[in-house]
Amino acid sequence: MLIKLLPDAKRGNVELALGVLELLCTIAEGRAAVANHALAMAALVHHLHTVSNLATELSVAILWSVCKASPACLVLLLLQVSLTFLLNVLIFLS
Repeated sequence: MLIKLLPDAKRGNVELALGVLELLCTIAEGRAAVANHALAMAALVHHLHTVSNLATELSVAILWSVCKASPACLVLLLLQVSLTFLLNVLIFLS
Protein backbone atom coordinates (compact mmCIF):
# COMPACT_ATOMS: atom_id res chain seq x y z
CA MET A 1 0.00 0.00 0.00
CA LEU A 2 2.81 2.43 0.79
CA ILE A 3 4.30 2.03 -2.66
CA LYS A 4 1.00 2.94 -4.31
CA LEU A 5 0.89 6.17 -2.29
CA LEU A 6 4.40 7.32 -3.22
CA PRO A 7 3.75 8.88 -6.64
CA ASP A 8 1.14 11.36 -5.37
CA ALA A 9 2.47 11.97 -1.85
CA LYS A 10 3.94 15.22 -0.60
CA ARG A 11 7.57 15.47 0.47
CA GLY A 12 7.08 14.72 4.17
CA ASN A 13 4.81 11.79 3.47
CA VAL A 14 7.23 10.38 0.89
CA GLU A 15 10.03 10.51 3.45
CA LEU A 16 7.87 8.80 6.09
CA ALA A 17 6.72 6.09 3.68
CA LEU A 18 10.27 5.45 2.52
CA GLY A 19 11.42 5.25 6.14
CA VAL A 20 8.82 2.57 6.85
CA LEU A 21 9.77 0.69 3.67
CA GLU A 22 13.43 0.81 4.68
CA LEU A 23 12.56 -0.75 8.03
CA LEU A 24 10.43 -3.41 6.31
CA CYS A 25 13.39 -4.26 4.07
CA THR A 26 15.44 -5.29 7.09
CA ILE A 27 13.53 -8.58 7.12
CA ALA A 28 13.26 -11.14 4.33
CA GLU A 29 9.49 -10.88 4.02
CA GLY A 30 9.68 -7.11 3.62
CA ARG A 31 12.37 -7.34 0.94
CA ALA A 32 10.34 -9.97 -0.90
CA ALA A 33 7.20 -7.81 -0.77
CA VAL A 34 9.06 -4.84 -2.25
CA ALA A 35 10.82 -7.00 -4.84
CA ASN A 36 7.54 -8.58 -5.95
CA HIS A 37 5.55 -5.34 -6.15
CA ALA A 38 5.03 -4.30 -9.77
CA LEU A 39 5.51 -0.57 -9.14
CA ALA A 40 8.20 -0.65 -6.46
CA MET A 41 11.33 -0.25 -8.58
CA ALA A 42 9.81 2.49 -10.72
CA ALA A 43 8.56 4.39 -7.67
CA LEU A 44 11.88 4.13 -5.87
CA VAL A 45 13.92 5.14 -8.91
CA HIS A 46 11.55 8.07 -9.47
CA HIS A 47 12.34 9.38 -5.99
CA LEU A 48 16.09 9.37 -6.55
CA HIS A 49 17.08 13.05 -6.60
CA THR A 50 13.51 14.31 -7.03
CA VAL A 51 12.12 14.81 -3.51
CA SER A 52 14.89 15.44 -1.00
CA ASN A 53 18.30 14.20 0.09
CA LEU A 54 16.62 12.06 2.77
CA ALA A 55 14.25 10.50 0.22
CA THR A 56 17.23 9.75 -2.03
CA GLU A 57 19.15 8.12 0.83
CA LEU A 58 16.15 6.03 1.85
CA SER A 59 15.43 4.98 -1.74
CA VAL A 60 19.03 3.89 -2.23
CA ALA A 61 18.98 1.96 1.06
CA ILE A 62 15.78 0.16 0.05
CA LEU A 63 17.07 -0.63 -3.44
CA TRP A 64 20.36 -1.87 -2.00
CA SER A 65 18.60 -4.16 0.49
CA VAL A 66 16.31 -5.63 -2.15
CA CYS A 67 18.95 -6.04 -4.86
CA LYS A 68 21.50 -7.51 -2.47
CA ALA A 69 19.02 -10.28 -1.67
CA SER A 70 17.72 -10.76 -5.23
CA PRO A 71 20.00 -10.54 -8.29
CA ALA A 72 16.93 -10.49 -10.56
CA CYS A 73 15.87 -7.22 -8.96
CA LEU A 74 19.28 -5.77 -9.73
CA VAL A 75 18.75 -6.42 -13.43
CA LEU A 76 15.30 -4.82 -13.25
CA LEU A 77 16.74 -1.85 -11.40
CA LEU A 78 19.49 -1.35 -13.96
CA LEU A 79 16.93 -1.40 -16.76
CA GLN A 80 14.68 1.06 -14.91
CA VAL A 81 17.52 3.48 -14.19
CA SER A 82 18.74 3.25 -17.79
CA LEU A 83 15.27 3.96 -19.18
CA THR A 84 14.75 6.85 -16.76
CA PHE A 85 18.10 8.33 -17.72
CA LEU A 86 17.37 7.99 -21.43
CA LEU A 87 13.95 9.60 -21.06
CA ASN A 88 15.47 12.51 -19.16
CA VAL A 89 18.07 13.01 -21.87
CA LEU A 90 15.40 12.94 -24.58
CA ILE A 91 13.26 15.44 -22.69
CA PHE A 92 16.28 17.70 -22.16
CA LEU A 93 17.20 17.57 -25.85
CA SER A 94 13.72 18.33 -27.12
